[in-house]
Amino acid sequence: MNVVQPPNTQKADIALLQDHLRKETKKATEMKRKYEGMLEQFNKDKDEWLQRTLKKAERKVEEAIAHAKADETFKRHTALQEIKYKLPEIVKAKPITQPGAPETAEEFGKKFPPGSKIFVPSLNQDGIVQSTPNSKGEVLILSGSVRLQIPWTVLKAPGKPSNPTSQLIRQSSNITVALADDDRTLDLRGRTVEDALQELELALDKAAQAHEDRIKVIHGHGTEALKRAVRTYLSRSIYVKKWKAGSPDGGGDGITWVEIGEA
Repeated sequence: MNVVQPPNTQKADIALLQDHLRKETKKATEMKRKYEGMLEQFNKDKDEWLQRTLKKAERKVEEAIAHAKADETFKRHTALQEIKYKLPEIVKAKPITQPGAPETAEEFGKKFPPGSKIFVPSLNQDGIVQSTPNSKGEVLILSGSVRLQIPWTVLKAPGKPSNPTSQLIRQSSNITVALADDDRTLDLRGRTVEDALQELELALDKAAQAHEDRIKVIHGHGTEALKRAVRTYLSRSIYVKKWKAGSPDGGGDGITWVEIGEA
């Protein structure tokens, strides 16, 4: 026969089981809190890692774009230089003084064959004729480092040779000559990389033609994409002997001094 436990013994067993259940429940609650904290920390670390990775990726994209634009502008500039070197030598002569301008494209082509000097009103300077008028009446002109198609009807006979002194003191909205130290200053702050490199290309070309010794380029710091693109271009330019960052008391790394050499 089964022995029936006394009521007091059953109560003790029940109390023991309840106490064990409370302890297990407490352990489970603590484990739950622990893993919830670990999950929260994991999500926080994951978000921080994603943000850091995204910023690194953005910087790499900016650098890639800046280098690509610098390479593109440099290749275009190199192509223009090759065109210059391949042009026939221009024989210096007196400006055309004969009365009457060409009345037809054919007459213009005979009067100003490729290699002739011509005045470009839109640029306010002389250029070199590189082709006869095409079917649209347009002529290919090279002026400085600028190559463009212009209707022959707007072109004029070349004017008097420009005064070198006036070239040295010429000013524009972006390129000026500092009277204190006679250095040409090119301010590129606020420009896109592409626009800045185009302005830099023109400034170097003008400085080389004017036999200037150096240029002061202001690009600032910003995201440093512009600074890197400018210095990458300078490192490859045929006009540049060397470049260096500004001194701490003269603009620091937001300025680059460019020493001009023979192209």
